[in-house]
Amino acid sequence: MRKESSTAAADEALAMQVKLALRQDVDTGGLPIDVQAENGVITLRGRVDRPEQREEAEQLARRTLSVREVINQLRVSETEEA
Repeated sequence: MRKESSTAAADEALAMQVKLALRQDVDTGGLPIDVQAENGVITLRGRVDRPEQREEAEQLARRTLSVREVINQLRVSETEEA
């Protein structure tokens, strides 16, 4: 049971590290991106404005220490072009 709580704490800390990296980045800072971590696997969910932001969010997560894998479920918002 203690192992489970330490894993949960590590996952929570890892998710916070990724959230901080996303928040500090000029491209992803104001975007509503949900970050979840489980056993070193990061899942990104939410909407971004441009494909480049989706890619940047994934790369930031991948560069975070202790991240083993990134599941990118971010969606690019569809905009109407005039």
